[in-house]
Amino acid sequence: RGVFALLVANIATFLVFVIGVRVGAGSLFLLYDHGLALSLPALADGYVWTLVTYGFLHNLADPFHLLFNLLGLYFFGPMHERSVGTQVFLRFFLIAVAAGGLLQALASLVAGDPGTTVGASAGVMALFAAFAFAHPDARVLLFFVVPVRARYLLPVTVGIDFLVWLTG
Repeated sequence: RGVFALLVANIATFLVFVIGVRVGAGSLFLLYDHGLALSLPALADGYVWTLVTYGFLHNLADPFHLLFNLLGLYFFGPMHERSVGTQVFLRFFLIAVAAGGLLQALASLVAGDPGTTVGASAGVMALFAAFAFAHPDARVLLFFVVPVRARYLLPVTVGIDFLVWLTG
């Protein structure tokens, strides 16, 4: 139930903002950009909730951003939810998103980058890490074709995410 709730929340949020921005609701984009997305200016204004709300927003011009986060949630979430229960699963996911948000805010502060951050990637990566630690010999189909053991795919995935983060 928790995975389903997160999938629905992410899809609904994406649709509300895509439709709202397309019909010209400028105040809706202001809410997205400064009230819900994670950024140093938003945090400086006291919007601490953006450490979690950014995880339910995605790049409005790139539906693949949403799609890949949802795929990760769909593939790795149910097993974790079944093993720990819905409440612990949701708490784990939200804490992972907040921890990722804190790391992103710290990195933005060090880099002097006031840009915004959106996406559930921190939560999804935490779910994949939990999966890989619980089932290190499980085979994950990379690109839906190449079988790779979770224990090997996790450091590669983290490394790629880190390189992408370093390059912006």
